[in-house]
Amino acid sequence: MNRLITFNFWFDIFPEPFTKWALIACLVILGLILVGAVYCFWRQSLPGLTNPVRKLIIKLGNWSLSLSLIGLALVFFKYQMVPYFGMRIWLPLWALICLVWGLFILKYWLVEMPKIMMEIERKKSLNKYLP
Repeated sequence: MNRLITFNFWFDIFPEPFTKWALIACLVILGLILVGAVYCFWRQSLPGLTNPVRKLIIKLGNWSLSLSLIGLALVFFKYQMVPYFGMRIWLPLWALICLVWGLFILKYWLVEMPKIMMEIERKKSLNKYLP
């Protein structure tokens, strides 16, 4: 446990590669996220979506595509023991960036999107009386 709080543990230039099961777990999770990105890009092109929903799907697609591709690159670098790019610090830093980006998407979904939808409904109700 004391190793986790040392500078040398996180910034070791040549850390050990993943174990077999950790590598398989990472690849399966990142592969599923990549499939989710493909689904989001397919779903956004279908008709019948309002602009705010389409924008949310685009945001989710971009987030999951970036998450999976950068994650796969980091796993590859760690597996191949590439100096500097395979350091342990990159995975938690990448996860933190993905979490912050995901929180911004969540904020759009829960805070901004209902306001936009109410504005669209208000405009729709006003326009029904106009010629």
